[in-house]
Amino acid sequence: MEQVVQAREKAAAEDLARAEPFLEKATAALGGLDKASLTELKTFTKPHPDVLAVMRAVYALLVKVLPSVQAPRTDWRTIRTMMAKVDHFLAVRTHSCFGLCAVQPA
Repeated sequence: MEQVVQAREKAAAEDLARAEPFLEKATAALGGLDKASLTELKTFTKPHPDVLAVMRAVYALLVKVLPSVQAPRTDWRTIRTMMAKVDHFLAVRTHSCFGLCAVQPA
């Protein structure tokens, strides 16, 4: 049993090591997120699939960390409605790692 636990622990550590550089890049990119950017995004009636994918990811993170954000739907209309609450989307910048990092900042 101990060997199984150690193997899973090692696999999880390797997965985390592969994911952390992407998380760091994403965190750095959040620096450009501001009210003007969100206002522009809200004007899109049908965003590019890549834009929608990113906004779905942001929305999913907000659902995870902000109890006031609910609704599992990730259609563009729901996301646009959520963007009306700009502070929620800008809050993404204040949540370090969203509980995914090995060590959480104090």
